[in-house]
Amino acid sequence: MNVLIIEDESAIAEVLSESLTMAGHTCIKAADLKEAEELLEDRSIEGITLDNLLPGGRGIFWLTRLATLRPDLIGRTVVFTGARLSKFEQDVAERYNVPVLEKPIDLPQLAETLAGLQKNRPGVR
Repeated sequence: MNVLIIEDESAIAEVLSESLTMAGHTCIKAADLKEAEELLEDRSIEGITLDNLLPGGRGIFWLTRLATLRPDLIGRTVVFTGARLSKFEQDVAERYNVPVLEKPIDLPQLAETLAGLQKNRPGVR
């Protein structure tokens, strides 16, 4: 699967990329939401890992924009966070049926979650 890694910390993005590549995925990295949107226009993306705290906004709230830009990817997105989600953020994740993983990221769990999403999981409820 071609996975877009949206993560502003380059060291974390690199570890994610290496791990997912070893699991058989092709990875493309974006450091912020603007770059991610540009890549979504130009590249064939089949899955997304999305950090919640990014320059320019919270990843969880960007899901609403993603649902407009690429609704096919809502059901193939994983959000990860180092902070506890607010009730509102939890509601957004549930609305879009998006799994949320906590940092530090358990790399085998992330690979397993992406493999499950690859089976064309349904998106918005």
